[in-house]
Amino acid sequence: RGWPVYAETCPHYLTFDHGRYEGDDEAEVIKSVISPPLRSEADRESLWLGLRAGGLDTIASDHVPDRLSVEKQVPAPPFPQISNGAPGIETLLGVSYAMGVAGGRISIERLVDLLATTPARLFGMPAKGAIEVARDADLVIFDPNAIRPLRQADLHHTSDFTPYEGMTVRGAVRSVLLRGELIVRDGEFTGRRGGGRFLERALAS
Repeated sequence: RGWPVYAETCPHYLTFDHGRYEGDDEAEVIKSVISPPLRSEADRESLWLGLRAGGLDTIASDHVPDRLSVEKQVPAPPFPQISNGAPGIETLLGVSYAMGVAGGRISIERLVDLLATTPARLFGMPAKGAIEVARDADLVIFDPNAIRPLRQADLHHTSDFTPYEGMTVRGAVRSVLLRGELIVRDGEFTGRRGGGRFLERALAS
């Protein structure tokens, strides 16, 4: 009918494959119970090709703040009762940069487009997604040379696990500005509670 169609993928599909389901540690396997499930290594690389060529439009966190002992029901849940999903909002940029840009799969400019410019356009948020006069000064200060392990103990989400536990990545967020206000300094939140604002959306452009 001529309707525009857009497609996204998520960092876990760009990082892992179905080998994650073959381990003996049930808790580790349950961390990767997501929908759709992880596929083959070839499928994973096809997603990167789609991102580079433009067949895929965005990378989304698909953040689900499950806890192993509650929603995931570790140690022994019936499979149909396992909550599908995994936390990923805080690791979105670091994992995407490490696997994509540092991994030689996409350019830094393409990553910015996938994570900021295109989502702002598709969701009708003209004040977001680019560094320009009259747009909100939403900025991330990112160190592309930092090398660090991802650990649940260092993250700030409400989940009690990360599927990326122990994974070493290149790149780290140092500071974040929201509408020009510094809200993250050296990896720690410094913003004001209640500082959010309602985002009025327009039609997608």
